[in-house]
Amino acid sequence: MYATDFRSPAQARERGSATLAALMLAITVSALCLLMITSSRVSNERARTRMQGQKAFYVAEGGLDFVLSQVRADQSWPLASTSRFPTLETDGTFVSGWIPLGDSAGEFQVQVNYQSRNSLPTSWNQPGLPDGFELSSNVAVTDRTAALPAYDRIEIAVTGRFGEARRRVRASVRFESRLFRAAIVSDSPPLQNGNGSSSGKTAAIKFGHVSFKPGNQYIYGGIHANSKIISQGVGQVDESELATAFSAYDGDLQQELYGTADEIPDYTSPGSTEQLFDFGRFRAAAAAGAGQVIPGLANFITVVNAANAAGTPLEGIIYVEVDAAVEGNSPKLQMAGGINVLGTLVFDFVNPPDQFYKVFILCPLNVNPATLPGNFDPADPSTHTTGYPPVVSAGKDPRGFAIGSLTYEDFPVDADMPAVMFNTGTVDFHGAANVSGAVYGPSFIEIENKDDNLQYFIGTILGGGGIFLEGNSNPGAAQVFNFDPSSVNTLPTLGDGASSPVIQGYIIGD
Repeated sequence: MYATDFRSPAQARERGSATLAALMLAITVSALCLLMITSSRVSNERARTRMQGQKAFYVAEGGLDFVLSQVRADQSWPLASTSRFPTLETDGTFVSGWIPLGDSAGEFQVQVNYQSRNSLPTSWNQPGLPDGFELSSNVAVTDRTAALPAYDRIEIAVTGRFGEARRRVRASVRFESRLFRAAIVSDSPPLQNGNGSSSGKTAAIKFGHVSFKPGNQYIYGGIHANSKIISQGVGQVDESELATAFSAYDGDLQQELYGTADEIPDYTSPGSTEQLFDFGRFRAAAAAGAGQVIPGLANFITVVNAANAAGTPLEGIIYVEVDAAVEGNSPKLQMAGGINVLGTLVFDFVNPPDQFYKVFILCPLNVNPATLPGNFDPADPSTHTTGYPPVVSAGKDPRGFAIGSLTYEDFPVDADMPAVMFNTGTVDFHGAANVSGAVYGPSFIEIENKDDNLQYFIGTILGGGGIFLEGNSNPGAAQVFNFDPSSVNTLPTLGDGASSPVIQGYIIGD
């Protein structure tokens, strides 16, 4: 027997509408659920992509830090490391393989270019740059066993890869000296247990101090010393005694740094590979034509007198070899026209009995001399000028000069060449002086104002075996030491030990 539906047609229609509504609601809910699932999946994918992209960026930055640490230790690292940089492209680009940053931490690839600045055409006299002019060009490298050619900066591009994401960072790096940042710097440790009462030359020679004999002495840029700073009549100088010890003083006073976190590294061990400069490199450049190698003081005197008679300074690296066995004790230089050099004056002592074997310069010494104004005042730094960098004839300028040696790298075209440097002996300055640039003496440095002169040094004094500076209280005499950072920023140091990479430009992406 069949059941009978007693509902009216209207009731049946209402039931059908309810069923349809329920069905539509179910479809809508299902669609919303599907949309939410899809949206969630897309959001998760986007989040994963963002996360991988961020991690790839971190990998690229970590790779850049790794590269900077390597070139800080050895600027030739990309050139020399064929395992890390197996590819050298025709445009001079060194390309590494993919280097893992760590376990499951992504990997990075490095591209390195050594670049040099391009000079504007001599005929260009308009504002701006000529059409198509490139500020720099890649340095061509064809032989990876040869010394690195001269360059101005390193361009580094690092691509980080994490999962499917890649990010790139680029940096333009220049090397600058960050250690020697004062008018007078001594890295000599305390040689003995000297006390504050020791003064004069004894304080410098015996104890390794920076020692002053007062008299019209003007210091601008501060003094940094591993040992003590001593002034005769004052003893050890502290901040409260600067006005008593010096005619003028500006800059910080840092002393007894030896054994502290601020200790000045030893880059002045005479005759060793721990010196600031590679003397052989300077000699090679001079011998190749960027200056001249002069054996013996007698020959040096002849060369200087000839240049003075011609009214022209010596140019480039003037490398003077001083054989103690030939010169005898206490040789003296006293040329009527003084010593006039645009470039670097080097004294290389051969077989000295000790580091205190001296050459005395009694005549005026002008190395990259500053043109001082008529209103020059030792007490007014605004009247102080510099002759650095010197304008050296193209054929004599060691910066960018092709040395042509497999042993020595060319000097970069933007290298800050020292003004005066000497090795395993002492140059004792007695006469007038006008010197722009760094003065480097790994042994003892002695500057004495004996004849009421102006002794003007703008750059820095770098000593390693004690420094003695004797002023002069007579009217008209003055001894000025003014720090010029532009003369030491890119010193061509031995093994680049005293230089640090400085990022001058940083770009994220291509």
